[in-house]
Amino acid sequence: MDENVQVLLPQEIETFLENLEPISILDIGSHRWLAQREKIHSLSLQASLDVKSEREEIVKEFLLTFQKVPVLIHESIATEIWRLKIFPILLQMENPSKSIIPIYLVLYNEIALETLLEAVLFHEDVIESVGDSLIDLIDYCYRNIIVFINLQHEELGDNSQEIKEDLEDKDRLERQKKEIAFESGVKCISLLSYMTQHLKTIPLGVLHRLLIVHDIPLLFTKILHESPWVKEVNGERLKYSDGKWNEVNGNDDFMKVSKTEGQIWIALIQLLLNPDCQKKYDMSGYKKDQLLKLRSKLNEVIIEQIPILRELLRFLEHLSLFDAPIPKRGIIIEQIPEIWESIHNEYKGKWKEIANTQMKSCFSLSENELQDLCKKLTSSFDLENIEAMLPGTPQCAQCKNKGLKRCSRCKNEWYCGRSCQVSHWSKHQSACNLMTN
Repeated sequence: MDENVQVLLPQEIETFLENLEPISILDIGSHRWLAQREKIHSLSLQASLDVKSEREEIVKEFLLTFQKVPVLIHESIATEIWRLKIFPILLQMENPSKSIIPIYLVLYNEIALETLLEAVLFHEDVIESVGDSLIDLIDYCYRNIIVFINLQHEELGDNSQEIKEDLEDKDRLERQKKEIAFESGVKCISLLSYMTQHLKTIPLGVLHRLLIVHDIPLLFTKILHESPWVKEVNGERLKYSDGKWNEVNGNDDFMKVSKTEGQIWIALIQLLLNPDCQKKYDMSGYKKDQLLKLRSKLNEVIIEQIPILRELLRFLEHLSLFDAPIPKRGIIIEQIPEIWESIHNEYKGKWKEIANTQMKSCFSLSENELQDLCKKLTSSFDLENIEAMLPGTPQCAQCKNKGLKRCSRCKNEWYCGRSCQVSHWSKHQSACNLMTN
């Protein structure tokens, strides 16, 4: 990868982050919100490129300088509340503009925020800078992971493109919301895993939240057994990695530990083997029985890929020899998540009113306004930067084989040749016209 690829200049990063501020739920979808969404998208892409190219992480440094990580957490939770409270009301309303793009941008903004947090939260100094907002972030991640687990039996990212094309706008938005929720769950697992790498740094209230309130060891054990990142569709085995479902050929590929699975194992090692965690964690009989089920997953193939798992297996074997200790009792001072409570209480009972206002002022765009929005979106996606982040080769939009050439007009879709481009034109034409006219 070219180390000189840049989305933003250092001066732009500094300006963007210095002016980054929490935005009210009332303003979600507004021009001000769209401007900040574009900045967050660019910052997220820049931070990810910095990590991938192993160069100086300028976005992280300015986030620390201006103490803006709590703002990112606030924006994530505000968008989540909008998704839970306002989005369902919007789905029941008639949209005069007949376009789902503005609403989709709000839904996808959560992923951009999580991606930015994922790129910087690995560092101990970032964890230290977050303060009490870590409580809110843990709760946010937990809620999204629960949704992620419940999505495992639903059809996501499979079936043909034709089925997607036939969906009504409301159904299409619902499907996109589920696909975003799945990706969000994966990123939230990553965020929680990063927190467990800094147990000496995080406050006791945060550790209490991880071990007692949400019982992350038990939650991660459940995820490992259900393996939401693998599924079978039409006789083909698929595995989720790099943000998409990939066909798995052979047992070797199938048994290869994915990034998400590896992060869960590493988090369990930290939470179960750390002496401070062992003192705090109430190992009841039920918890012991559930954790011991992990032994069936710890085969030689897995341990060969993550050798430190031998220590976890040794701990589980030792645990099986003794009765669970009597649960600990003591005085508990529990911190309350402030961001969720503050936002939810401020707008409680006003969701329908907000939805009506936003449909009229933000989501009912004229044709000219929609075209202007699409042009701005197109200009914000620099193809060189996007391709630098892609792990694989592009696919033909028609036959799904290797894409060799782009649509010359919109530069968005890929095709293996002219025949597939001609065959796909009837489906691609409306989107292509919208982005180029």
